Amino acid sequence: MLSSLSRILFASCVVVASLLSPPAHAQPSYDMTSVAGGGMQLSGPALSVKLYNPINVAFAPDGAMLFVDGYRILRLDPASQIVTIIAGNPDITAPAGSSGDGGLATAATLAVEGIAVDTAGNIYIAESGGNRIRRIDHATGFIDTIAGNGTQGFSGDGGPAIDATFNTPRSVTLDATGGLLIADSSNARVRRIDLTTGMISTFAGGGAQSADGILATDAYICSVSIVRAAADGFVYLTGPFCVYIWRIDPATQIITRYTNYGSGLVGGMELDKDGNLLYLNVLDALVRRVDKTTKAVTTIAGGGNEGPPLSDFTAGLDAYLYAPRGMAIDAAGTMHFGGGNLQRVYRLDEVAFGLSKIDSMKPHESPGTTVNVAINRRVASGTMMSTEPRKIGAEHYLQFRFNGPVTSFGGISIVDELMTSVTGFTITQYDSRILVQMPPVADKKRLTIRLTGVNGGPDIVTSVGFLLGDVNGDGMVDGADVIAAKLYSGQRTDTAARYDITLSGIASAADIAAVKARMGNALP
Repeated sequence: MLSSLSRILFASCVVVASLLSPPAHAQPSYDMTSVAGGGMQLSGPALSVKLYNPINVAFAPDGAMLFVDGYRILRLDPASQIVTIIAGNPDITAPAGSSGDGGLATAATLAVEGIAVDTAGNIYIAESGGNRIRRIDHATGFIDTIAGNGTQGFSGDGGPAIDATFNTPRSVTLDATGGLLIADSSNARVRRIDLTTGMISTFAGGGAQSADGILATDAYICSVSIVRAAADGFVYLTGPFCVYIWRIDPATQIITRYTNYGSGLVGGMELDKDGNLLYLNVLDALVRRVDKTTKAVTTIAGGGNEGPPLSDFTAGLDAYLYAPRGMAIDAAGTMHFGGGNLQRVYRLDEVAFGLSKIDSMKPHESPGTTVNVAINRRVASGTMMSTEPRKIGAEHYLQFRFNGPVTSFGGISIVDELMTSVTGFTITQYDSRILVQMPPVADKKRLTIRLTGVNGGPDIVTSVGFLLGDVNGDGMVDGADVIAAKLYSGQRTDTAARYDITLSGIASAADIAAVKARMGNALP
């Protein structure tokens, strides 16, 4: 048994000797990072801007990212990474409106929900609150209504779109044949404007049948809220509590069920560069992927406890999401989406399968529970960085997280600095995690942990140090640790876990004294 003072801190570096090779035919893994939001400015550097509820994303031909936040549209410049307001009222507390036609979009009021951008850079806006479709001219910056007279209802098919009525249009997308598709939500239809003639028609919905293999205009498609046209001409659509995502064949106009997304609400969907469908599950707060060949559905982001904010290279499966809305793919094939209530816009980068992070689970102040906090994260391809030391004891765990499913695992070995084998640990394998329950380890001890055969890849060699009082994790107890312990004194374990040396549940003067008592100690 360890004495109270030999409840040790997990102190030193974690160094990955080699990353894993991707298993054959494995689905891609993803890293996730914040690209906008988290600050307090109205406009300026992307990560310094205050966002409220970003719900839709689109990309312009020049690579700029456009996104909806409240009743305004913002633009993130790809070169400068500066965010500016290009349409709508800058005052986020201002009510929705639908005014300003014939003038600059920056002076207009909007009731915007969905946006799309054509190859000339013109922006199309679905105004769910105004029951109109509006357009911002790229060359002049002026805004005008191109469809809808502002009256709620259903009328106008076969005539000019400007005379039609809508009922809560929520989404717009440009198809491959010069048309604008509109999710006319409360009319349970997808409608199409021919952008050459200005005429409007029903493209899907309005029927009474909910079955595969029928004409899209004979189908009942529930309250459609999202419609997306792919480059190959296929059109995907869904709505809240529709259960299915549907697909329409451009050649036959036949509609079929493409995938069952379950309960809740789809907040956005796009096809990736390989033709797989990605979608956001709002209520479950997940990003999911539908394989184009097998139709297998897998989660690629969300379900974790990291964030906000997210630093670079946080594994998608470790990320915490809340009501994600709106998705777009940039020219390089990288997916971006609105973080909704987390007030950020995120990016998902496809990466090779590998180790993404190591967690340490330490005793919490409540008996029988643990707190799980990251000790390091990937900061660049192939390297790891220690960020938080951890207490250990008989109940201590190390958790190895991967950025994709672990399909095979050869085993683990642990030796100390004298190359003496350490025994008494147990291993549990989960979907994308390997959990190691550690035996008690003495103070000023360095262990080397080797994981073999993870998904058939090379060994992962991890060096971990245990040093009481080293709260900043640099392998030495010194004045910097005293300063850090003082800074966090008074905070509870779940917010300042690494400073609670005595395991009392709160960082306190006793922990500062424990650090001072160990001054000068270092790892071997």
